[in-house]
Amino acid sequence: AQPNIPPEAPVISGPKMGTKNEMYDYTFVSIDDDNDTLRYNITWGDTKSNTTDFYPNATEAPASHSWDMAGIYTITAYAEDESGLLSPESTFLFKCPKDKTINNPFINWLQSHPNLFPILQKLLVRFGL
Repeated sequence: AQPNIPPEAPVISGPKMGTKNEMYDYTFVSIDDDNDTLRYNITWGDTKSNTTDFYPNATEAPASHSWDMAGIYTITAYAEDESGLLSPESTFLFKCPKDKTINNPFINWLQSHPNLFPILQKLLVRFGL
């Protein structure tokens, strides 16, 4: 009998950027030369992790996640074959930008009075500001 060979590092696919508290779908797929079934151990970069069910060799395993804070997260995953052999790790970066809300009361006031903006613009030009 041939010795069992560990699976290859998984390919991680999914969105690279998004907003916090939104659920995003990812797939994880690896090749195992022994044609073993594979499961994926995933760390989401925010202290949370999960393990998928076993899937046939070279079949995409889905997993979803949402992040509750802005930041840049490194998704890390490795495949595990049915004999417990582990693949090398793969990583995937997910960026969750900070909210683009403007906390300037004057700007907020202007946004709530859009018809004032052209008048204000004319005044600024007129007075060379």
